[in-house]
Amino acid sequence: MRHLGSFKLHNRLGRGGMGEVWRAEHEPTGEVFAVKVIRRGLGNAGKYMRAFEREVRATARLDHPGVVRIVDYGVIEPSTGAMSGWNVGTPWFAMEYASQGNLENLMRYMTWSTVKSVLVSVLDALAHSHARGLVHRDIKPSNILLDGSGEHVRVLLSDFGLVHAVGRGGAGEPSHTQERSGTPSYMAPEQVRGDWRDFGPWTDLYALGCVAYELACGRPPFEANNAPGMWLKHLEAPVPPLEATIGVPDGFERWLQRLLAKEPARRFQCAADAAWNLLLLGDVDDESLDVEFGGVASHADAKTWTHLPGPISPDKMSPDKMSPDKMSPGDVSPVDKTASLSGAPAPPVQTTRALDSLLSARTDGVGLWSQTSHGEETSAPFSSRPTTGRKRIDPRGVSFSDHAIVPDYEMPALARSWHTEADAVDVRRRGRTSLGLLGLRRPPLVGRERERDVLWGELSRVFSTRTTRGVIVGGPAGVGKARVLGWFVQRAQEVGAAKVLRIPESEASGAGDALRLALCDHLRTWGLSRSECRQRIQTYIDERLTTDDPEIVELLERVDVPALAQLMTPSGARRAADEPAFHFSEPTQKWSVIARFLTLEAALRPLIVWIDGANSQSQSLDLARYLLVQEHLAEMGCMIVISLRDAQAVELQGTGGRLAELVGHDAVVELPLEPMGDAEQRRVVEDLLELHPDLVDRIHRHARGSMLFAVHLVNHLVERDMLRRSERGYRLADAEQPFPKDFDELWQARLDQLIGALPGTGTDTGADKVWAALEAAAALGESFSREEYGALVDTLELTVPERLWDELSRQGLASATPTGWRMAEESLRHMLEKRSKRVGRWAPINAAVARLLVSEGLSANAMQRRALHLRRAGFCEAALEPLREAGRELMQEASFEQARTCLNQYRELVDSLQLDGNDPRRTADLALQAEIARIIGDPGEARRWVGLFLEEAAYVDDPTGLGTVLYVLAELDRLDGEVERGAYFYEHAAHLFKRVYHVEGQVRAWSGEAWMRGFAGELEQAEALFTHAIDTARQLPTRPVRAELAWCYQGLAEFAWIRGQQGRAAQYNHRAERLARAVGAPVYIGMARRLQADLALERGDEQEAWIGYRSALDMLLAVNSRLADLARTGAVLAAMKAERFDEADELLAPLERVTRIDGRYTYRLLFHVMQLPLLAHRGDIGAWDVEFARTQQLLDEMSFIFPYVPQALELAAELLEAAGHHERAQRATNVGRTQWRRLGR
Repeated sequence: MRHLGSFKLHNRLGRGGMGEVWRAEHEPTGEVFAVKVIRRGLGNAGKYMRAFEREVRATARLDHPGVVRIVDYGVIEPSTGAMSGWNVGTPWFAMEYASQGNLENLMRYMTWSTVKSVLVSVLDALAHSHARGLVHRDIKPSNILLDGSGEHVRVLLSDFGLVHAVGRGGAGEPSHTQERSGTPSYMAPEQVRGDWRDFGPWTDLYALGCVAYELACGRPPFEANNAPGMWLKHLEAPVPPLEATIGVPDGFERWLQRLLAKEPARRFQCAADAAWNLLLLGDVDDESLDVEFGGVASHADAKTWTHLPGPISPDKMSPDKMSPDKMSPGDVSPVDKTASLSGAPAPPVQTTRALDSLLSARTDGVGLWSQTSHGEETSAPFSSRPTTGRKRIDPRGVSFSDHAIVPDYEMPALARSWHTEADAVDVRRRGRTSLGLLGLRRPPLVGRERERDVLWGELSRVFSTRTTRGVIVGGPAGVGKARVLGWFVQRAQEVGAAKVLRIPESEASGAGDALRLALCDHLRTWGLSRSECRQRIQTYIDERLTTDDPEIVELLERVDVPALAQLMTPSGARRAADEPAFHFSEPTQKWSVIARFLTLEAALRPLIVWIDGANSQSQSLDLARYLLVQEHLAEMGCMIVISLRDAQAVELQGTGGRLAELVGHDAVVELPLEPMGDAEQRRVVEDLLELHPDLVDRIHRHARGSMLFAVHLVNHLVERDMLRRSERGYRLADAEQPFPKDFDELWQARLDQLIGALPGTGTDTGADKVWAALEAAAALGESFSREEYGALVDTLELTVPERLWDELSRQGLASATPTGWRMAEESLRHMLEKRSKRVGRWAPINAAVARLLVSEGLSANAMQRRALHLRRAGFCEAALEPLREAGRELMQEASFEQARTCLNQYRELVDSLQLDGNDPRRTADLALQAEIARIIGDPGEARRWVGLFLEEAAYVDDPTGLGTVLYVLAELDRLDGEVERGAYFYEHAAHLFKRVYHVEGQVRAWSGEAWMRGFAGELEQAEALFTHAIDTARQLPTRPVRAELAWCYQGLAEFAWIRGQQGRAAQYNHRAERLARAVGAPVYIGMARRLQADLALERGDEQEAWIGYRSALDMLLAVNSRLADLARTGAVLAAMKAERFDEADELLAPLERVTRIDGRYTYRLLFHVMQLPLLAHRGDIGAWDVEFARTQQLLDEMSFIFPYVPQALELAAELLEAAGHHERAQRATNVGRTQWRRLGR
């Protein structure tokens, strides 16, 4: 008799291409299970080993009554292997045994009620697995099992051997294979093509559609003589008309057609969508068609499968009674899920489901009103809710169009509560985790009822009102913030309540990469070039377009695909020669690009943006602020969840100001997590493993409220074989055995045990090399790519054991990402760092990393990393240059806060190195800091940095830095109206830049002086300066220089228009817009569109002007440019000339707020002068007199005006004259003529 662990194998039940399944008895309890093991001859084949372990890791993560439960896991021991012929080290696992076989053998019993029950049950299990990032990829009748009889028949999903982990949160090794994997009759088109980037919930839903078709018709939808013929039909053949052998309701064929759509975007997007729409179908009209059979116990149908035969006896399942070619590893499964390896009797299981609360919201096909925790009521699905106060896309036809973005089926209503029946079932009824699975299975979330209520209540508000809201979750380390939020997003995804964009904690590639990597994860663009990334984004959008409606097309076109692709590719990555590059002059322009894409993502269901570990994520917090404060995003339907490493949100890692600002926002709530109470803490420990109460008490006291420590401590006890079974649960073999006192000791002990069990580590030298390999990983950061890690260990001449990272993953110490590995906890990385320093390896390891980061075209984040590793290696002086270059590069990307962080680190190094007084590196950061302060609108801070530079510059020859600070002073003087002093600074800055051949600096200086001269009324001199700047720019046409060149042509166009030279203005404007498009400068494009509208208005084409102004205004508002108010003023003027005074009044209102905040003369003048035609139209003469006096006063104080001023005065005069106010009309006319003369007209 063969044995595997505590299981005695009886007879083989079946075998497949990879594994074989045995009926087994659990010797301590006598219960029957099924044991799966890689079949003989394949035990050490890497492909099969990886697939087998992927199945174990995936299934172990799932805790759902509709998924076959794995109860134990191990590897073949030497003694077992010798007797059985299995290779030593071959993995095996035990799973529950399904007594009724699989669906393939029971199709003849199907009626509509049972078909519907089976489908809902499978969808329920898929909802659970998909929410955890797992795509099954082999849904077929033989992998859908049945267990029990009478009132307790359950449908079980089995065989996760082809599971695909979606995104960075997936389990195990990502299956990025181009091979066709699956069963041909049930493979989705993307599986046939091997397009792993397109795998998702819809892939399993296609396969389930094939199963549903087969249940109704007795055959799958496509049949062929061979696999290639079958694949071709999945790719090209239409779905055959439904020829059901049972009664089915109206709409079932349409439901199937949706599941079996060739394009993933046209299918149901999640299991909850499919379940909701299936339940809408109701039952068949002719009940006589459904008489002989009840139904599988489910929440859609409460009938029981009363006529199901009794349990199949072992002799009927023996190899001589069942054909092996009909078997798959899923044909058998263990006993009832209530079985416990401790032998304790288990009560009958309730058929709990992931979709319980969703199904409770559906009665007779009508969505019920559901009460939220805020006392608000939720009725219709999110996608059918009209917005308030503005137009937007609505897939249910509400708003400006009858067309839709796919999908066009009914979306689920929000569940009334986050609770399910499963939440009321004690985990002990489902059987605790076995010793072999402890590191793979996550214990269920315990308690936290209040926190869960708050989160679900906020989601309810977003769902019911389409608003944008935020939740900031704080609390001490180890209290389970990530655990609570992980549960929340999984629950929301299970019931189809939201899509999720998770921005993980910053990785080794730099803080700014967290947001980029999250977007790559969302769209599956890892490893793509910029052009490939752009193509994938474009395809993603195109697949969601189902209409030629121009307004919908306009919304989709608002997603700036090339700009988004640029943000999603590393800044140092190469791009094709014809690939557009974008110039972001302000951070908000980047947030606008991302926000437009996120708005599209939130069109059908709310979007949850989860910023995990936000303390170190300055860019992600800036995006969160942008989404919350922008008025046009107020009804986006987005919930922003921010988790912090520490409760003190305002004192952390340079992000305190951002966090404090978010905390004070009306749409943001704080949710502090305190340590759980003693009872809940004890329950967490109890649910890990069946431990003796005395041991539970000791672990609880030792963990001191840190559940993370408690979990890993129990793992440590299991790995060290320190537990012994007793009647009341596992207890310590040695009651006096001391526990590790802190995380450092705990991680050290766990890794010691793991390394000692690896082949070739029996000597101190062998083990030390593995420790060095782990320390090298720690140097790269909490997560890292396989490629970079491989290069590092090669450089260090280390050999990494083949199973190292798989073992770390199996024991819960690491997890796979699409491109590499991630350590389970930051404290584990810190322990390895401290150990490496103690043994003297930390400096040489980091020096090796720095050497790997030497190449041309490094991104700013890579330069930051190089500086970090140089500092760790002790080469602080060598770190100065990459820090300065990183700061400069980040400025080019408009990542000003990140640039400041780099430059602050630079300053700290300079101060610590005590460089010579004449060393130019002493001032290299100061000028850049001044420039950043100027750009972000902090003139006081800019002047402070200028002062610091000038103090140091007395001893340093730094023409570039001096030119920069003079340019900063000139720009500040331009804003203050100090023309002559500003011109002096501009001119001297240009000469300094010319001395070092700094072409971009020269062009900026000449251009800045030209704009200032023009605004001072010196139009001819301005034109000469622009021409000189253009000639200079042609010497070095780099992207930044070409951006400045576009701005020069814009200046020539503006001043030609002001002087009444419309033809020249149009020519220059066309050049400006063409250049702006080439460099991707949305502000410059918006200004060019505004000037086109100005020219149209002067020609008398008010309709073209109106369209142009609105287009320019939308573009400039989208990037949060201050110049948007010039386009707004033009639009107001065009509306008044077209006698649309109400629209003009509404448009003008925001300009009043700007004048109160900004106070600049130009905007104040434009606001007051635009009031004159409005007041004249309303006949409010008293108010008109007040505004006219204010206008005259401002005109006397200003040296420059826009043509909008005399145009508005002329229009006011016409309206006054028509109303009989002749004297006031004449006064307005006279002032207007004076202004035209000032403009040279």
